[in-house]
Amino acid sequence: MNFKYEVENVAVHHNSLMILVGPSGSGKSTFVGKNFSESMRVSTDECRRMICGSHLNQRVSEDAFDIFYTIIEKRLKNGNPTVADSTALKRKYRQRLVKIAQKYKFKTVLILFDLPLHICMNQDKKRKQYAVGEKVIEQQYKNLQKTKMQIHEEKYDQVIIFNSSQQARSMHFRFTHPDVEKKDLGPFDIISSINGCYDELQVLLRKLGYQQNGKSEYYHPERRKLVVLGDICNKGPCNAETLQLIYNMWQNNCAYYVPGDECEKLYNFLKGDRVIKSRSLQSTQCELEDLSQQQICEFTTQFKELYERSSPYLILADGNLVVSHGGILGKWIGQLNKKIKSFCMHGDVKRSPWYKNYHGKAHIVYGHPHTKVAHWKNRTMNINLDVACGGQLCALRYPEKNVVTVNANKNYYKTKN
Repeated sequence: MNFKYEVENVAVHHNSLMILVGPSGSGKSTFVGKNFSESMRVSTDECRRMICGSHLNQRVSEDAFDIFYTIIEKRLKNGNPTVADSTALKRKYRQRLVKIAQKYKFKTVLILFDLPLHICMNQDKKRKQYAVGEKVIEQQYKNLQKTKMQIHEEKYDQVIIFNSSQQARSMHFRFTHPDVEKKDLGPFDIISSINGCYDELQVLLRKLGYQQNGKSEYYHPERRKLVVLGDICNKGPCNAETLQLIYNMWQNNCAYYVPGDECEKLYNFLKGDRVIKSRSLQSTQCELEDLSQQQICEFTTQFKELYERSSPYLILADGNLVVSHGGILGKWIGQLNKKIKSFCMHGDVKRSPWYKNYHGKAHIVYGHPHTKVAHWKNRTMNINLDVACGGQLCALRYPEKNVVTVNANKNYYKTKN
């Protein structure tokens, strides 16, 4: 069980039940309003109000709790993260919530508001017609002291404790998934869509300060890490050498990789699956025909390993940076399913400007489709400058946020007019 007291940035699994614990007036509802959508919150007060028109009517508490638990169970059954907003100062209520979470394999996050008694009373008075009164809060506060001893014996995946209103106000709460988040603060050099342009890649790496430790092994003396946003191969002239370089860096923990649509195409081809005839795949196919059987086997093994062990997107820098080949909608960050995977690899198939509606905190860097200029749009940046078609190979340095480019030596892949 993970206890956190003074926190500013907390990540929890998307499939989580957040259990709020604290007296009335401790700031639970304010905290929920700041960090979660209204649809995620299930409140015992609201359940009472739905039954009889008043959240203060304790005579309907039994029915209100029945509704409370039922709504929470239905939300978890449908895979929705949920905030259980009640005082939860009795063990039996908390344990029932834990059992519901366990039934649907959800994580449990207990968030305890351990504010001084006088603060709770003062904040309760400000609520006027919604105030519960000093006697009620005094009893709740006594129960809080018991709860603080009990939670160490109870089974939660995470426990977050606030000792002041300032702590609750300053905390940034976000969802994550263990398969996509890397505990790495950087710094990073992010590139996309190399497309077999090996010479340009080497020039760019040297420009970024990477050094060679062997023919196809690069590293950065300041421990910067390369982040490759898919489409390593296809279209360009040197796909085997490009793969070898990226694979070695990835193996040596000098690079991260997420797949793109061209990667998917090549993976299916190497598996022997029927692949729709693709002009972009032809350069890699021709190159493989000139390799020995051993070299083909090595290429296939390396690419399959790289692809199969990859995630469709990554969360880096403590949630401040999100990278994928095709982008990602803000509401999906921290989740993982087939729809999200497809979007991350192929982008929005409708070609709608999804970035115009993004207003999140994290910077999103992506590389599909290609663009003429790499610049920020609502904290998102497309860095695919179409090197294979005579454009540029582009890198975004993070956290510096400056762009470094090299020009293509030639147009390797002439598009059809």
